[in-house]
Amino acid sequence: MNLKLADFGFATDEDIEVLSCFRGTQSYMAPEIRNGDLYNGKETDIFSMGVVLFTLVVGYFPFQKAAFSDKFYSLLLTGKRDDDGINTAYWKALKSSHLSNDFKELMQRMLGYIGSSRPTIEEIKEHPWIRDKLDSN
Repeated sequence: MNLKLADFGFATDEDIEVLSCFRGTQSYMAPEIRNGDLYNGKETDIFSMGVVLFTLVVGYFPFQKAAFSDKFYSLLLTGKRDDDGINTAYWKALKSSHLSNDFKELMQRMLGYIGSSRPTIEEIKEHPWIRDKLDSN
């Protein structure tokens, strides 16, 4: 019962911590790639994994593209947050306020604008929302 997801469309043997080329689908592309910046492949993969996880759990994309011009991505970054840091404006606009705060917090971090502030894969594996899912099996 282990789901594995792979995408080798842009696999590289270069130094993945300093990349500059881009290909891909707008909905999955991290902001730093869209901006044409040098980027860390690990950090942008976390972003893309966040989009995939969000879509699997919620049933639709979190936004069309990770740009301030996108209504929902802009709201994700700037919307009003509660005392726990949950962006209540974003989740309400998506009609997804019923989701757990652990899930919302994980998504907000994985879909963050700054690559270095996104969680590492090790941090994701230890996140309460993931641990809860693993422990319940």
